[in-house]
Amino acid sequence: METELLVIFINESDRVHHHSAVDFIIRQALDSGLAGASAFRAIDGFGNHHRLHHQTLLSMTDDEGVAICVSGTSDALSQFLGALTAAGVIAATLRLPATIGHIG
Repeated sequence: METELLVIFINESDRVHHHSAVDFIIRQALDSGLAGASAFRAIDGFGNHHRLHHQTLLSMTDDEGVAICVSGTSDALSQFLGALTAAGVIAATLRLPATIGHIG
């Protein structure tokens, strides 16, 4: 099935309406009927502010980078992004063509 993959980059400490932005975005994806969504904590990285995020066992903070991968049709993802913008979500995004399949 032809679809798109949307990757949303945020910090784990980001909030939307006093809730975790990660939880908010995943819930919005589910409520929007998108094909799927998963969140992944970054081990290392930097973003727009060029501040290095480095996760260690002794310094587990809630300000680690998070990548949220969402799949769906182009139209559905455009509507989803509009809803996130209207809710006040501020994030970097990446959209790529993708093919959904199954193994086994």
